[in-house]
Amino acid sequence: MDPFLNSQDPCDRYAPIAVRGVGKNYLVDVRGEGGCPKHSKADVTVRVAFAGGNPVFVNFIYDSKIAPDLMTLLAQLAMERATRRPHR
Repeated sequence: MDPFLNSQDPCDRYAPIAVRGVGKNYLVDVRGEGGCPKHSKADVTVRVAFAGGNPVFVNFIYDSKIAPDLMTLLAQLAMERATRRPHR
């Protein structure tokens, strides 16, 4: 799985389809096309903030049952890794 594109089999290219401001952040809906089935909605929504005048990716929000966003997914994986018994 590609956690940035929310895809197992990525499309040829990805492009923003909508941008909206939320407080000091922006939410950018991104949709893939080419080499994949046609998508009617965004594959992922990227939360972008500005630090020192530069855009910074803050989180990648999914429409998924696995995890709602990248930060949650990473926390879940870290917890699973921490509780896994070491191999002998």
